[in-house]
Amino acid sequence: MSVVSKTTGIAEIDAKLAALASKSARRVARKATNAGLKVITDKIRLEIKTEPISPQLKRALLRTVGRRFKRDSRSDSMSAKAGLGVGKKSKPAKRSGKNKGGVGLTTRNLHWFALGTIQRLVTTRRGSSLKRKRYSGRIKAVPAVARAGRKAATEAISTIRRVALEEIANEVKKL
Repeated sequence: MSVVSKTTGIAEIDAKLAALASKSARRVARKATNAGLKVITDKIRLEIKTEPISPQLKRALLRTVGRRFKRDSRSDSMSAKAGLGVGKKSKPAKRSGKNKGGVGLTTRNLHWFALGTIQRLVTTRRGSSLKRKRYSGRIKAVPAVARAGRKAATEAISTIRRVALEEIANEVKKL
């Protein structure tokens, strides 16, 4: 940026060029990171499809796979993540008055199956102490997300590098 300020010497134009440079850098970073996140989410979906689990759980897991790229305008920092329950939030499921059951598998309760639970001792029920304590069941974790992350790491990094170089070349052509 110091080269640009020496070239023009006009404060207003220098500010616009500096803004253009940072805007271009953000655009390149966003496109490259989103390409890498797409590789990761595709691998997660592929791993879930090959997982030996019930069709209902498989469908619910596939529905919640997503990615998010956020930019904080105040600190000019960016963050990105991919996985289960990531992305735009959907409206919570509604229960009818007659329905005594739950709301099904959604992003709000899917973590029980994705991460798993241990067997634990239940001593109370809705505020009152139980005379007979009981053990709750254990839920086995679905390791597809962690496995997919390990498998997709190198491919995602190489995709980010490739897309970033292509986008930098495109930005240079625009100038």
